[in-house]
Amino acid sequence: MTEVLRTMVYASASHNQKQAFLLCEREYEKELVPGVDWNPSTDGVANSDLKISRTLESDMILVKNFLMSNYDYDPGKYRDFDPFQNKNTKILARIDWNISNDHKFTLRYNDVVGTSDQQTNATSGPPNNLRNSGRISNQSLAFSNAFYGFKNTVRSITGELNSNFGSKAIKQATGQLYIHEDARTSNSTSSLLLISGRTGSVHVIRL
Repeated sequence: MTEVLRTMVYASASHNQKQAFLLCEREYEKELVPGVDWNPSTDGVANSDLKISRTLESDMILVKNFLMSNYDYDPGKYRDFDPFQNKNTKILARIDWNISNDHKFTLRYNDVVGTSDQQTNATSGPPNNLRNSGRISNQSLAFSNAFYGFKNTVRSITGELNSNFGSKAIKQATGQLYIHEDARTSNSTSSLLLISGRTGSVHVIRL
C-alpha cells in the first residue's frame, strides 16, 4: 500500500516594475512492505514452512520482562511484527526575481529525505555457529528494536544571476551548495546479543 500527499504553494509580488515569484512544493510518500514474518514457537520445534522459529516464546517473554523490570527498557515486539515502511519526502522551493529588464535572479532549494526499514543483519552472528543460521530464521529470532533502517538525505541550494549589459555583454553567475548524507537509523538506544545453549545447538535472541 502506498500513500502519497502533495502540497503546493505559489505566490507573486511586484513593485516598480520589479517582480518576484515564489513556488514551493512538498511531496510525501509512504509505502508499506512486508517485514519479518517469523514467529517464536511454543514447543522449541522449528517449522520453516509456517515461519516458526525454534526460539521459544516463553524465552522471549522472559527476556522482555527482565529488561523492562530491571532496566526500564522495552526491546519491542517479538511476534506479529509490523510491516516495514519506506518513506520519501521531497521539498522544492524556487524564487524568481526580476530585478529589472536586464537583471534576473533565481534561487532554488531541493530537499530529499528517504528512509527504509531493514531487518536485523542475517550474515553475522555468534562465534562457532555450526548451523550457520541467520539472526532471524528457523534457529533464532530478534526483537523489533534490533531492526534498523537506512536514511538517505540530499539537499542543495543554487543561486543564479543573469545580467544583460548590452548586445555583446551578457554575464551569468552561479553558486551551489550540495549536501549528501547516508546514515542508519534505529528505534533502540542499545543493541545486545543474547546467546544460550539449547539441546546442543546455539539458540539466539537478538535485542
